[in-house]
Amino acid sequence: MADSRVVPAPQPHSGKLHKKSPGSGPSGWFYQEREFTLAEAQLSYRTGKGLKKCVQFGPNSEVQLYSRDSLEFSVSGINTVVDEGSASVIDRVYRFRADSEMALEAWIRAFKAHIAYEVTRQECQSDQIASMRPNTICKAMPQFSGTLFKKSPVFPHPWQKRTVMISGGSLFYESGNGSQKGISLVEVEAIRMVDVTTFEFLIQTRTKSYVFRAPDRAQAMDWVFRLQRIHQGEGDRTDQELYGV
Repeated sequence: MADSRVVPAPQPHSGKLHKKSPGSGPSGWFYQEREFTLAEAQLSYRTGKGLKKCVQFGPNSEVQLYSRDSLEFSVSGINTVVDEGSASVIDRVYRFRADSEMALEAWIRAFKAHIAYEVTRQECQSDQIASMRPNTICKAMPQFSGTLFKKSPVFPHPWQKRTVMISGGSLFYESGNGSQKGISLVEVEAIRMVDVTTFEFLIQTRTKSYVFRAPDRAQAMDWVFRLQRIHQGEGDRTDQELYGV
């Protein structure tokens, strides 16, 4: 039975905002105009140098009206910065200024709707994992494979087509020279979507970041879910037990 709490994602919201710079200029703090897109609780934009940044919001995020007179508001979140094949994750608070009171209210409503959606989505996903039978034993962990594009760590950082397989608690893929490489999913620090519009997800270890791109959003979410359940110790569940198929 489908979870009754699951609702369609809110409509994407986009437009211009003035973002408060994390650094200070000669006259102190200043605001920079940027074009933003909010989709499925993820805010994306480009810096003045063209670097794409994504901010993922969730259960710990909060929207606050800072000043109605100056049209300012703030949003807390986890900032996932994707830069030339690497990624870093930090907590911070973002302050924005809208161009009008109407835009201010529209952005605040959009942020609250997207954060509420992400909270419900994560709760449903956690409940799905928790409801699995805890002591199921399989002869071997299930395998899952497919084709993904991996972002090269070498300049100019092209996307490279790779056959990728999950097996035995690890993710395996072939390098450009044909050698097999693996990532232990038990030891990674984070597995998350980094851009829902380009179907990119991140696998973060203590020393390295891996960014993959799927052919579409559904496949990207499927990969992330499968990787996360193995990371959380649920890798020995079969698809029949997980999905009833």
